Amino acid sequence: MRLLSTTAVFLGLTLLLSGCQSGAQPPASSETPSAGHTGEPRPFPTANTAPPPVFLAGGTATQNLPYFESIVAQAIAVDPAVSSYDVAVLELQNGFDREAIQFTFSRTAVGLASDSSTIAVLYAGECIIAQYGPVITGVHGIVLPVLAQGGCLIGSQVQRL
Repeated sequence: MRLLSTTAVFLGLTLLLSGCQSGAQPPASSETPSAGHTGEPRPFPTANTAPPPVFLAGGTATQNLPYFESIVAQAIAVDPAVSSYDVAVLELQNGFDREAIQFTFSRTAVGLASDSSTIAVLYAGECIIAQYGPVITGVHGIVLPVLAQGGCLIGSQVQRL
């Protein structure tokens, strides 16, 4: 009797598990694939289908803020520890005026990584400013008025190219 019970349980489990195989095929469809469709799944469009920001030479500081931020974001995506000097050079190479770019050191006086770095550019009478760094998620940008003494950043640690 015990052998019969064990056999029945084993047979039941085998039948149950055979229905869980991953090789099951979907029902055949009467539709034919569209031209150029290979039967492979197609990627779904993503929510971020907007084109990348571009430099607007005659644009305002606010219009160019997304472009400015995108340069910083691309730099830190390649190297999260990128120096603020290298980010400033990238801003220069991507259309911003050398004399208008300011930035803070990305390292402290004793050589440690700064918690954050700030880069700014005086553009169209306003300041485009972005902050990024190891303690900040992503890039945070803003457009602010030019300081009374000129420029966008103040302090003894502010650098220019």
